[in-house]
Amino acid sequence: MHERKQYRITTYRSLTYLGLGSNLGDKEGNIKKALALISERAGGILALSSFYETEPWGYSSSERYLNTAVGVETKLSPEELLHTTQEIERETGRKTKTVDGKYGDRLIDIDILLYDDLIIQTPALIIPHPLMCQRAFVLQPLSEIAPKVIHPVFGKTIAELFFHINEL
Repeated sequence: MHERKQYRITTYRSLTYLGLGSNLGDKEGNIKKALALISERAGGILALSSFYETEPWGYSSSERYLNTAVGVETKLSPEELLHTTQEIERETGRKTKTVDGKYGDRLIDIDILLYDDLIIQTPALIIPHPLMCQRAFVLQPLSEIAPKVIHPVFGKTIAELFFHINEL
């Protein structure tokens, strides 16, 4: 009789940080709906920051934003995660994406900020998010949940980047 060997199958999981924002309608409800879908489709939520009310960045609007950051353990590749977050944006009411740096009001915005310590530059995806270090509305919530995470390009912690945001 053959001896049965037991093999343990391991699946690599990655840690990604996402930034979420909304400035139309039920802002908190929009973000909570997106978070539920992220949890269902992208992976387990390990950390969620407080919600921060902020001014629009890069354009003028009378509508203030509600922003948060979330840490997610995912099995999805960076490209699969991008596709999933864009699908969630569409399902929660987002009609258009930012084109040529022209920003506008939106029901939901989900940005991939960091994905492990990867640096990715493709036409469809740039990680770390290229503007995150210029945006207090990103760094403040991210520094709440990941203060010691090192930015793979700048080699500084998220807390250091937030502390020195005006110097970058």
